Amino acid sequence: MKPIKIVTSPIAPDGIDILTGAIVQSGVPADARIIYRGRNFVAACPLLSGDEVNVKAFGIPHLINRMAYGWWRGSKAHRSFHNALRLRRLGLPTPEPYAYIEEYTPGRLLRRSYYVSEQLHPDYVEIRHVDRRPDFARLVEALADFIARLHRKGVWMKDLTPGNVMARRIPGADGAPDTYTFSLIDINRMQFGVGDLRPLIRSCGTLLDSEAALTLFAGFYAAALGIDGAEAEDVILRRFRRVNHIRS
Repeated sequence: MKPIKIVTSPIAPDGIDILTGAIVQSGVPADARIIYRGRNFVAACPLLSGDEVNVKAFGIPHLINRMAYGWWRGSKAHRSFHNALRLRRLGLPTPEPYAYIEEYTPGRLLRRSYYVSEQLHPDYVEIRHVDRRPDFARLVEALADFIARLHRKGVWMKDLTPGNVMARRIPGADGAPDTYTFSLIDINRMQFGVGDLRPLIRSCGTLLDSEAALTLFAGFYAAALGIDGAEAEDVILRRFRRVNHIRS
């Protein structure tokens, strides 16, 4: 029999135990609503109540990582669950973690792992191509304030990309301006308690997908942190150009 580890949050909704049991038996249920299919697999799975939860099935890692995750590092599902708990304790938004599952070989090599969490409200969208949106400037300013808050708390999200920060626009009532809320996903690669701003600033170079958007972002971000705007812009754009193989 495959060694299985299941950890469930005490505040998980009713039906999580049934769902995790089904996943252990046969993987993500057939009635799940597919959100993403690639090396990893993401789906919204219904509980008996009819409510959906998010399940991320991580691909089987290569041999060295199967050893590392099984013996000392913890799986991506384990890290996602515990990083979510830490983020939420810091008052930073990410879907509520409900459970994680790890499946091992008899020799304690990791095979598969699954992370189960709250399913975000459907109004949340990725921040790709923000410079095509009519609310471009307002969204980028709100995003800069959010990332500055993340960094003031010493949180280094190492996969800070347009697909991993979800944004929701909330229309203002009675002529008031729109507001924005954000949520972090794909959070297995994070570091907490970072006191050096340099890697945090540099990480912003992968946050948006155009120089125009990042230039605007850098000004708002620097102002929110009280740091030099020209220097922040230079660091962020150099990172963007290097990642995208653009000659400056």
